[in-house]
Amino acid sequence: MVLSLFLAFLLFFGCTHERDNPYDPHGTKYDPSLYLSSSSSLSVLVPCMHTAGCAEISAEACFASGGQLVAFCSVSSSSSLQAEVSSGSDIYNSSSSFSGGAGSSSSLPEVMVLCMLSDGTCPLTLISQENCGIFGGTPVQSCVGSSSSAPLSSSSIAPSSSSAPTFACTMTATTGTVGVAISPAPVATCNGSTVTDGLAWTPANLTSRTAGSVPVSVVADSGVCSGMAAWCGSVTVSAPTLACTGLATTGAVGVAMPAPTVTCNGTAVTTGLEWTPENLTPTVAGSVPVSVVAGSGVCNGIATQCGSVTVSITYGSLHYEGQSYKTIKIGTQTWMAENLNYVVEGSKCYDNDPANCNTYGSLYNWATAMALPSSCNSTSCSSQINNPYRGICPSGWHIPSDAEWTTLTSYVGSSTAGTKLKATSGWNNKYDGSSGNGTDEFGFSALPGGYGNSSGLFGNVGNSGNWWSATENDATYAYGRDMLYIFDDVGSNYNSNKSVLCSVRCIQD
Repeated sequence: MVLSLFLAFLLFFGCTHERDNPYDPHGTKYDPSLYLSSSSSLSVLVPCMHTAGCAEISAEACFASGGQLVAFCSVSSSSSLQAEVSSGSDIYNSSSSFSGGAGSSSSLPEVMVLCMLSDGTCPLTLISQENCGIFGGTPVQSCVGSSSSAPLSSSSIAPSSSSAPTFACTMTATTGTVGVAISPAPVATCNGSTVTDGLAWTPANLTSRTAGSVPVSVVADSGVCSGMAAWCGSVTVSAPTLACTGLATTGAVGVAMPAPTVTCNGTAVTTGLEWTPENLTPTVAGSVPVSVVAGSGVCNGIATQCGSVTVSITYGSLHYEGQSYKTIKIGTQTWMAENLNYVVEGSKCYDNDPANCNTYGSLYNWATAMALPSSCNSTSCSSQINNPYRGICPSGWHIPSDAEWTTLTSYVGSSTAGTKLKATSGWNNKYDGSSGNGTDEFGFSALPGGYGNSSGLFGNVGNSGNWWSATENDATYAYGRDMLYIFDDVGSNYNSNKSVLCSVRCIQD
C-alpha cells in the first residue's frame, strides 16, 4: 500500500519535482514517517538511476543518494549499467519487469551499511553492502558532519547471511623508520584465523621508503579470503638517524685517530663508513673537522658531523754523523724535516759561511749527493743507479727519485704545494710586500737555502730553495725541485746542471 501511494505520487509530480517528494530526505516536503521499515526495505526494491550506475535499492536509499526512479535497469553490450527513464509509462505495469523487485528469486545480502558514493556524497541512510559496491561506493563508519568518513576495513563490515569470508587486519605499531620493517608486524586474520603466508602488504614488505604518515593495508593472495583487502591503519614513519660520538680531542698529523662510535637508529655501525679526514688520519695541523658517511644499510648516504680535533705536528728524530734531524710522515712517505747537513768532500755552505750550514744545511753537486764519482756530473751514470738509491743519506734512507717528489707534491695539493710545504718564516716578501712564507701545514718546513755553482758563486738565499732528485736526465742534467718565494707551487726542474750546488732532503726507504 505504501509503495503504491509513493509511485502514484511520483507519476503525479514527475521527475522535475523530485525534490518535493516526501520520500526524498533532501526535499522540502521530506516526511520521515513515510519511510518503509527496515524489515520491509529489503523486500520492496525499486530501480534507481544514479551518476554511478543503476541498481535496485529501496526508494529511501535512492532519493537519499541523489538518484532517480526509472522504469528498469538494463545492461548494455559493454556491460555498463544504463537506465531507461520512465516517460509516462505505467510504473505499476512495468514493475513486473524489475529484476530485483518483490517476488524476485534473487537474494541480496542482509548487510546494511552507510555508503560513501563515488561523487563524494554520503546518504544518511543504510543501503546494502552489495548495492554500495554497484554504485562505486565505499562502506564507511559514519556520515555525520562530513562526507570524508574513514573507509571501513573488511573487519568492520558485518558478515552476511551468505557466510562470506571475513578478512581483517589489526596493528599495534604507531611509529616506524624509513627502510626498517614495521614492528611489531600487523596481524592478518581470515575468518578469525591468523594468516601469515600469501599476503601482499602496502607498503611492500611492511617497509616504508618515505617518511610521514604511511597507510598500511594487506591483500590476501590465497585461501578462502584470496583477493580480499583489509585496512590496518597508519604509522608515523621517521627518517633514519646517523650519529657519531666519542671523538678524540687531539691528534697528530699523519697519525690515525681512535675511531668515534657511529650508530644508525641507535645500532652501532663499524663497516661501510667513509671518514673525513680519510682513514681518520689528519694530514694538516690545526682544528680539523671530522665527519662520516654511511656507505650501506638503511643509513646509506647519510652524513653526520663528529666534531673537530686539534691536530699538531709530531716529529720523529733521526741521528746521523753527530747531528739530529727532525722527521715527518706525510701521507705514506716519511721525510727529513730539515735539509741534510752532512759534511763530505765537495759539500759547501752558502757563501762559505758555516752559520748558513746551521740554518739551511749544506749544498752539494749532483755526483756528491749521489756518492758517485765526480765524472758523473758530465757523463751519464744511470746504469749505476738503482731505486731506492742511498747516496749520502743515512742507512735506511735515500735520495728521493723524481717520482717520489711528485708523490709528495700531489698529496699536499699540486697547485699550492709550495705554500703548504714552505716554513712559516725565513722567506723574503713578495714584490707587492706580502709575505713569501708558507703555512707549513705538513711540517716539511722547507727553507730558502739558495744555490751555488762550480765557480764558487752563490745566490738566491731567502728567495728560493733547490733540491736534488736521484733521477738523471742526461749526461749533464738531472731532475730537481725548487720553491720560490713568489710562487705557490713546487717547480719541477729537469734541466738542473749536475755541477750546480743544491740542498738535499732524504726520504725513508
